[in-house]
Amino acid sequence: AADPASLVQLAENAETVMNTINMGLSAVGTILAHAASEVGSEIGGDTIESLGWFIAETSDVSAALLSLVMACRYHTADYAPPRPQRAPIARF
Repeated sequence: AADPASLVQLAENAETVMNTINMGLSAVGTILAHAASEVGSEIGGDTIESLGWFIAETSDVSAALLSLVMACRYHTADYAPPRPQRAPIARF
């Protein structure tokens, strides 16, 4: 019963957030992989645990957003946004 334009915008915004989360998690993984041999034991176990929980929670958010995007896209599959109104052509 929601406005199709709102659903399309919601899906686009959710896709943007998902992309940002996934790129951020990828960057964190890359940094950890490269820093593991450099850092040694300077990083405490509690920090690694917190980072693990952070990655798990943000991945859960991304998965929930994917479900939202798929539902929005399903309900707007046949939606065609209205064409913008053009000014009439002046003929002399």
